[in-house]
Formats: sequence, structure tokens, C-alpha cells
Amino acid sequence: MSTRGWKKDHWETLFMDYMGFHYKLATGGKSSHPPYSNIQQQQMTFIENQYLPRNMKIAQARNLKQDQIVMIFEYIGQCQEMHGPVQAFRFKSILKRTDKGKEILAARYPDADAGANPDPKHHGNADAKSEGQQNHGTTANPRGRPTRGKKGARAP
Repeated sequence: MSTRGWKKDHWETLFMDYMGFHYKLATGGKSSHPPYSNIQQQQMTFIENQYLPRNMKIAQARNLKQDQIVMIFEYIGQCQEMHGPVQAFRFKSILKRTDKGKEILAARYPDADAGANPDPKHHGNADAKSEGQQNHGTTANPRGRPTRGKKGARAP
């Protein structure tokens, strides 16, 4: 599927669907609505830095520029090529609403019970090529994540 020529509303829909799906996984199916205002205030509490391009701030899709959304998906795609879909993107925490207010809890993905390692720092061998995987021109840092560009720079 080619994304060439997509307008911002197409990217917004894809972003909302992707984030909603992952949040639903992280909440054990209880919610597909990420708490964007809380994420904006405490992004590192909800998403590990290695899951996003350098200096990327998550917000509601309508508040992101198209090139920011594209950069997020390019980065996640590189992570998926290098480490597989389980390690491409994850929420670290979720927000649970209770009678007493809101509570931040650790995300609980269904595969965590099946023995998959959701630890974002665990990538096995950082040299993806040595495991028979192709790197497709991305540069891996010592943690095995794609190298992030400078602030405001476009991804390769």
C-alpha cells in the first residue's frame, strides 16, 4: 500500500487507530482511548523514549503536523523490521479511572503472560544482520534501536 499522496486526515486516522489499538492491548482490552493530555504532561511515564523518534512529543493527531506523524510511523517501521512487532511500540503505563480519581498503572500486554519479553531494553543481539535479519539501511545504536535524527530533521 502506497502512502504517497496521503492527506493529513489519512495520517491522523492511521495514527488514532494505531495508538488506540496499542492502548487497548496495554489496558487488557478495557480502553482504546489513550489519555493524550496526561501523556503530553508526563510522556516518559506512559511511553519509553526508545519507542519514539528523538524529541518527539505525542499529542492528539489533530495537534501533530503531518511530517511528525509520518516520522513516528517511519521510526516504528524501522523498529519493527529490526526487532519484530512486539518490540516496535509499547505503552509503558496506562491511566485507570477510579472512584477516587485517576491512577497510573503499568501496562499489561497479553503477551507478557505468554513469556514474551515486553522490556523495551531487551533486544537480544543489537546486530540484527547477525541473526539473519536485514537492516535495510537503518543505523542501530548500542541498544539496537534505529538511530534517531536531530530535532526537526526528517527520518531517512
